[in-house]
Parts: sequence; structure tokens; C-alpha cells
Amino acid sequence: MSNTFLSQSDFKRTIHHTDKLRVAAYIRVSTDEDDQENSFEVQKAYFEETLNRNHHWTSAGVFSDYGITGTQKKNRAGFNRMMRKCTEGKIDRILCKSISRLARNTADFIRTLDTLHDCGVSIYFEKENIDTTEAVSSFVLTALAALAQEESLSISENLKWANEKRFPAGEVPNLVIYGYRYCKGKNEYTITESGYKMKNIEIVPEEAEIVRHIFTEVVNGKKYVDIARGLNARSVPPPERKKGDRNGLWSGRDIGNIIKSERYVGDVLIQKTVTVDALSHKSVTNNGEAPQYLIHDHHPAIIDRSLYNSVQAVRQKNAESHGGNRGGTRKDQILTGLVKCGCCGKNYNVRGRNRIPTWFCPDAEMYKGITPCRGQSVTERTIIGFIKKAFFLRFGDYNYIKLLTETLKGVQSEVALERNMEDLQIKIAATEKRITSLESKVAGIDESSKLYQILCGELSYQKDNHTKAKQELEKIQQLQTTVSKHYDLRNELIEVLENQEDVLPLLFGRFLKAIIISITIKSSEHYIIRWLDGTVTEIGG
Repeated sequence: MSNTFLSQSDFKRTIHHTDKLRVAAYIRVSTDEDDQENSFEVQKAYFEETLNRNHHWTSAGVFSDYGITGTQKKNRAGFNRMMRKCTEGKIDRILCKSISRLARNTADFIRTLDTLHDCGVSIYFEKENIDTTEAVSSFVLTALAALAQEESLSISENLKWANEKRFPAGEVPNLVIYGYRYCKGKNEYTITESGYKMKNIEIVPEEAEIVRHIFTEVVNGKKYVDIARGLNARSVPPPERKKGDRNGLWSGRDIGNIIKSERYVGDVLIQKTVTVDALSHKSVTNNGEAPQYLIHDHHPAIIDRSLYNSVQAVRQKNAESHGGNRGGTRKDQILTGLVKCGCCGKNYNVRGRNRIPTWFCPDAEMYKGITPCRGQSVTERTIIGFIKKAFFLRFGDYNYIKLLTETLKGVQSEVALERNMEDLQIKIAATEKRITSLESKVAGIDESSKLYQILCGELSYQKDNHTKAKQELEKIQQLQTTVSKHYDLRNELIEVLENQEDVLPLLFGRFLKAIIISITIKSSEHYIIRWLDGTVTEIGG
């Protein structure tokens, strides 16, 4: 790694000003990078040494993200924390190994450069030897970004043109949804006359029978939730929520999603959504912005067309009958997103928003005695009452303002989170090296030997440690994202605590999300409160 980090503008600043440059470094390490030069601990040690060695600088910290893609910045807690400190005027300069470490999404990259420029923060990319304080380097960087953006737009236009040719010809991809699976063997693909390669699908008999049952029940006038209850009573596995995940239960939403899909009659409607921004890849519902293509008899049908049309008529009738009953404005709920079911883990919903708000688990409410979920409905007043008890148990009755203020400031600095993340990142990297070493040793040993068995046992132990450490790191990264979410709200609360005496009504009102991550309801008398610093208070039971 090069040590040419001090630009001409840095020297000018140190000559004309007594203040040292506050310089930070940014590291992003992908999980698929196992070479020594890219490892987290090597980069961190290098940048820390560089920051501390230069007498013209004062270190503003090393910010890092581990195992997170660079294409979307919203989930990069370390990056977002660094950018926030730049906007707060706490960083003057950033060191980064390469442009790809900062961002791989052109739109995000350009926005980041604009933000840094507006904040008066320069950035140096070591690999490309580009420094935004230098006019030539800044021009090159702008040109590279422009070329990358043009390439992205060109690719988008080429795909759009290709789709306009393929869609009318029926050359559209198959999707695996409930009732279908990809074919295997000789019938795995179909190649069209134009050379388009399409994966074929086939019907899953047992799932197709459930699909037909659902359509028949709907046309006979049965409610979606009642159909779901019946399937759960028969222990029928629900559709996949994620790839390979069939946990949980059938819901009314699952029924609605199935009966509206034209794919069950063998058709495919293309371009239900359109991409409105080629750089951010944002998609919206296609309301006439682009042509749609309905391909008939594209793949094997599960439902005959007459039954499908009858069900669509029922759907239309249901939509018309419910369309006029949803007037009025929705009252903002201070507990939205905070209350979780202690039985199944789902977020609670609320009813009676403008009268007596009552929170309930959607599974327990929907499936009554059929589901194993026994989450209890609780009024908002009861929940707030237990939160108050937990608050005073945690922060005390009299000196709570001082302790709460110190806790909030500690969360805002995020020192503990950064230390935990750093320890885990180093542990993961060390474990990965150990695993690689053990795997190479095992490969050259006789499987019947005792040494082979010992090494395999150690390898299994190290892999287990590796998995646990990555899971813990993911939890901390999620916590860090949560902490960043209400950063401004906590700053406002700190100011209120320092200048106002009667803050309790505000604490359990608009500032509730500034101090709490979640409230888990085990029962109507048993609650687990998780505070913003990760501390847990259990009350009742």
C-alpha cells in the first residue's frame, strides 16, 4: 500500500492554520474476499498507523462495513455513520482504498461525492491515486463517474430494446410460484428460434390440488381468512416466504395473492411494473407508462379459464363492496413497529386507532384456536403502563434524567457498538484463516487415521464458531442501522432533557422510539423491553 496521502492542499492548510486536519478512513470488506491484502485486520491496522503517523492530521476514526455489498448504501451502517459525521463538520478528509470500496452503484457514488463536496470534505482513493483536492484528479473522477453512468444507461436501454422484441414473441421468463417447479433433465430448457433460452416449469400435483381447492372455495363465497384457517387445520405447508422457507401459516393475503395470478391459467402478463430510474433501479406499478403484454398458454395451466374468470369477478365485487368504507385519516401510532408477539415473533397490528387503540398479533387474531400462536390482545394504555414501570426500573424514579441523558449520548457516539463490531470482524477473519488451514491439512490425510478425525472435529468446531460470530455481527449491524434511524430524534430528546424538567409525557409519547427498540409481549402481564443501547428489561410474568 502507498503512503502518498498528503495532498498539496493539506500542506497549505497546515502552513496557514494551526488546526490539524481531521482525517478518517473507510473500509468495506466483502465476505468473498479471503486474500491477505484485503482482510479487515490488515486494512484497519494499516489505516490506523497512517492516521496516527502523520503529524499534520488528527485521527477522526476508521469506519468499516463487513460482508455488506457496496451497491446499496442504506444498509451500510459504518458508511452512513461516517457520512453523518461529515455533515456534522467532524471530518475534513477521508482515505479509501479504492473507488469500488466506497460504492459500486453509480448514483450513490455521485451523490456521495456531491455531499462530501458540499461539506468541504476531500477524499483520496489510494488504488486509483485520485484526490478530490486536486483539480486534475477531480476532473478524472467526474469523468469516470459520467462514463459509468452512461454505461449503466446504455445497458438499461439495450435491455429495454431487447425486451420490446422478445415480449410480443412470448419470450418471457418462467417463475416458480406455489404449484410449480423447474423441470430437470432433458426438458429443463426450451430454446426459441431467436436463440432465447427459457427454463421450463412443471406442475407440482399436491400443490396444484390446493390451488384448485382455493379457487373453488372463493367462487363458492368463502372468505379468504376462512380458507386459510381450513388449510392450517389440515397442516398444509404454506407458500415459500423466502427461498426454501415454508415456516409459518397460511394467511388471507396468501389466498388473495394466489387467486389474482394469471399464471395459474397458463398466461403471463409482462411489465406489471416499470423501472422509472435506470440508476436507482426504482420500480413502480405500470399505469400506462409502458406497454403490457399478455401471453396466452405460455405454460401448463392449473386452473381452467372459466373458473379463473369467475374468481376474478368475485375479486372485483369484493373490491367494490369494500372500497367506500376506508375513509378518514389514519392516526399516527407511537408504538407502530415496536410491539412484537412473544409467541410467534410477528409485529403487532392495531385496531380502534381513534378510540381505544388495541394491539394484537395478526396470526392469533386470524387463526383463533387453529394456530399455535397464542399472542394476546392488549390495549395501548396497558402497554404504555408497563413501559413506564420498566423505564423507572431501569433508570430510577428521581435521577432518571441524568442517567437517560448519559445513555443516549453513549448510543449517539456508538463507541460500544463499534468496539463490538471490530472485535467480531477480527474474530471472523481469524477463524476463516483457521478453517482454510484445517481444510488444506484434512485434504492430505488418510480418512481412516485418528489425526483425520481430530482435525475434522476441530474444523467443525471452528465452522460453528464462524457461523455464530457472523450471526452476532449481523445482529450488531442491524442494531447499528436501528440506532442510525432515529439519530436526529435522540439529539432532540437530549436537548429537551438538558433544558426541560417535565419530560415524562414526551418520553412516553413522541420520543418513545428514541429510547426503545422493541416491546415483546409474552402475555398481557409479561413484557420484555429492549432499549436503544441493547439493554433488556423484563417486567411482569
